[in-house]
This record gives sequence, C-alpha cells and structure tokens, in this order.
Amino acid sequence: MGERSDSVFETYIEPGLSDGYDLTQPGDFSYAITDDVFHHLRDDTVVIAFLGSPTQLNDKWLWNPNVMLEAGYRLGVGRPIIFLREKRPRSEDPLLPFDLQNTSVIELLSDEDEKLKVHRDRIKKQIRQYVDEASERSKPKPGSHPYYTNPAISLAFGGGAGKIIAASEDAAAFYRFPPEKNLVELSITEVVNKLQSEMAPSQRAAFNQEQTQLLGMIWLGQKPAATVCIVFGKDPLKPGDPITNAYLPIITRFSTLGEPTVLEVFYLDVTATAVVGPDGVVRCNLAVAKAAGN
Repeated sequence: MGERSDSVFETYIEPGLSDGYDLTQPGDFSYAITDDVFHHLRDDTVVIAFLGSPTQLNDKWLWNPNVMLEAGYRLGVGRPIIFLREKRPRSEDPLLPFDLQNTSVIELLSDEDEKLKVHRDRIKKQIRQYVDEASERSKPKPGSHPYYTNPAISLAFGGGAGKIIAASEDAAAFYRFPPEKNLVELSITEVVNKLQSEMAPSQRAAFNQEQTQLLGMIWLGQKPAATVCIVFGKDPLKPGDPITNAYLPIITRFSTLGEPTVLEVFYLDVTATAVVGPDGVVRCNLAVAKAAGN
C-alpha cells in the first residue's frame, strides 16, 4: 500500500481485469490486517500479491512481513494466488521469499524504465491470462463444497422446506448413500431419514432433539454448538461400551438474512474424545467449550 502499489494497481491490474472481475484494492480498507482482509484472502476467487522487492541485510533478504503473513494465509487455504514483484537487478537475486513449484510470478519494470510502454501491455495480458486460468481452475465442480476436506454440506431452508445446495465429494458416503450419489437438490428430510436409519438407536432421539434446538438458536441469531454425536451402528450403546466412531456436526456459517436460511456444516471425527453418558448417549463437548471460550 502506498504510491508504488497504487501505481501497480492502476497501471496493470485495473485495466487488465476490470472488464471481467470485481476488484478490491488493498487500500480500500485499513492498513492493519483486519478480519475484512482475511475475509478476502479466504474467499476471493483469485488474490494478487504485490511483493515489491526485498532489502538485503548481509546475507539475508528481508521482505514485507505483513505481505508474507497474508500470502502464507492464502497459500494455507489452498486457493489461487499470483505474485507480482519488482524486476530483479540480478538474476541470482531471489524471485520469491520461499521456494514453491508451479507458482505464477510476474516481474515489473520501474515507472521510469524506457521499455515501460511495451512492457505494460505485455504484463496486463499476462496478468489477465494468469487470473483467467486460476479462476477457471478454482471453480468447484457442480454441487461440490468449496472448502472442507471433512465431509461437508450446505443447506438452504425456505418456505417450510429445505434442501442440500452443495456437498463435498465424500458426503454421500458419509451419509451411507452410494458414493456416486449426488446429494445436491435432495430434500433435507430424505437426507436426515437416511442418517437416522444408519445411526445407533440410542443416539436418534437425543440427536433429533438437539438439532431442533440448534435450528431455533440459528433463527434467533445465536451461535449454535452441537454436543450429541452421530454414531453409526445397529446396536444401542451403554456406559462403558467402546466407541468405534463418533462425528460432531459443526455449523461453520449461517445466514438468516432473507430467504432462504443457509447453513454450512462439516462433520468432525471426535471418536477419541467422545464419551457415553449415563443415559447411553454419546456426546462430545468440544464445540461447546470453544463457543464458551469465544
């Protein structure tokens, strides 16, 4: 952020991308790394990181630490990022502050360079090409869930009914449907009935009761936290029985603004921490403890 980064945005990024993408310039929000910054780093289709150039101190290269943190976060969520940096004075100087294969890096000339006009058009086209390719690669498969490696689904409630609007590739198998079954557009009633039929009998009533309570909390705008686990099996459990599988539904996002109400849920394996209570119901208080800590 500053004169040079503003120039890079106005010279290369905006003219190369404004006709096909909604752009957010870093200077549009605070200089601090805020929740808004992390929101864009996590959710935007493509991120362009302008690294500038490093400062050499003895045998070490010093890079902007804020940019390194932000770039590392974006790499950590596994979504496309394209790097811009100033042209290196020497070819042996580092291209990036880290070694990554298949990383898109574009070097820029200074504003005073006599070759800038030719260079500018070429770089704009290169940025557009990289962004278009990254955007295409990042598109989820129809009906796939974009984020979670655990089994995950997105639900939409409206008009007294609900349906699945997205699901991870392993969600069908988790619900004990055939793995190739597409859950998208299935009614929530059908999915819940299938889940109930596969759950241990001792879990069903408690699970239904808690899920109803959690939905009520969501509609009141409160943060829900499940404790009753999904446990698959044909036999009821009693205190002292070993637990061979237990999954806790974690509601990661929900929106109650307008219609429909949308929920994102993933299923966390809590077999190692779940316990069978005196009532024979398997519970895990992990989510409740986290909610209380927040």
